[in-house]
Amino acid sequence: MDAEKIHWLALCGTQEPIALAFTDFEGYARVALSQLCATEQQDVSRTYIRHVVRTNEAVRAVVSIPLVQEAIQRRCAARISKEH
Repeated sequence: MDAEKIHWLALCGTQEPIALAFTDFEGYARVALSQLCATEQQDVSRTYIRHVVRTNEAVRAVVSIPLVQEAIQRRCAARISKEH
């Protein structure tokens, strides 16, 4: 991602905080946990999606930040092991 194109930064977590950079941001929605529905679809292109939520506008996929963080950590570990 080109640093000049980054317009938004999302700070997530408290114990192990992570910041995610975005070029575009459509908005956000506050929803109750009871509105989340688990997905059973195991689509490879949706590796980080485990839940969906219905808002007033549409049904939206919920990105799992812990799954994204695990993937980043795996990539970093793999890169380090290749360098040694």
